[in-house]
Amino acid sequence: MQRAHAADRRRRQASRLVGSDRAGRPYSLETDDGAQIGVRNTGIRVGRAEDIRAIVEGEPVPPERIHFRLQTRFTTADPDLSWMNERLFVAHGTGTPEAMQLGVFRLD
Repeated sequence: MQRAHAADRRRRQASRLVGSDRAGRPYSLETDDGAQIGVRNTGIRVGRAEDIRAIVEGEPVPPERIHFRLQTRFTTADPDLSWMNERLFVAHGTGTPEAMQLGVFRLD
């Protein structure tokens, strides 16, 4: 099922390639002590059309050829982490359609 989902997403991304792609897929995290955190990244991934196409197909592309910047929004009902609901975060990332690695920074 996971592979079918990734293949479908690659087809949708490939149908709108013009050298850039909007990022923005919600997901959730769970801390070691069980707190749930919702995550929403909104941003852009810009590169040469052939590089974006390669990423969509799951091929590696050197990260210096892709501009990938995000605004990250965290939401949680956990009282110890409620400060995350009130802060602004930005991120940069690298990855493929199956996985992303993000560097996230809090702005004060």
